[in-house]
Amino acid sequence: MKFRIIIFILIVILLSSILFLIFFTKSSDKTGTQNRTVKLSPTLEPTVVVTPLTVNKSEWKTYSSAKYHYQISYPPDWQLLDEPNVNGIEIQKIDIQGAGISLSVRVVDNPQKLTVENFAKAQAFSQSAGTKNLIGKTTIGPFTAYKLQSLPQGLLFDIYIPYKEDQVYNLFAGGSVDQIAKNNLSFYQNMITQMLDSFRSF
Repeated sequence: MKFRIIIFILIVILLSSILFLIFFTKSSDKTGTQNRTVKLSPTLEPTVVVTPLTVNKSEWKTYSSAKYHYQISYPPDWQLLDEPNVNGIEIQKIDIQGAGISLSVRVVDNPQKLTVENFAKAQAFSQSAGTKNLIGKTTIGPFTAYKLQSLPQGLLFDIYIPYKEDQVYNLFAGGSVDQIAKNNLSFYQNMITQMLDSFRSF
């Protein structure tokens, strides 16, 4: 009888131990899961480095107009042409594929003595059926000017800058844009921008 009691006690102790181990193991796993911190490796985003087009202006030429009191600089491999019929000049570049771009500087009469903003608006309105859009204010060198643009590439545009009460400066860029876009659009855009920035009146 005593032997049976001892066996029973041992079995109870053994079962209790097993149940305790099972319960403890589950509790540990649950607690560990709750306290565990998942560390994600940082995602490296690609860095885009934009390298601006550098222009060496040390060899650029400068054209000055004593009659109309302005000056503008241009690259030595661009050609300067006189445009006496429109009171101005044309600076052009033609590449070996025949594509070209030019920047003209003209003095335009403003007989109604409009502000430059209103003059630009009038010019936009007069362009056949709105082929040019008034972009608005822009900065050319030290001047606040107004820009009309006809193509999204930004290579055909008129810019109007204050000059006299009855005259304004008109900087006009144009060229064979479709062919330019196939060759080196960024080159021409950069050159035109640099030339515009050099414009001064005196």
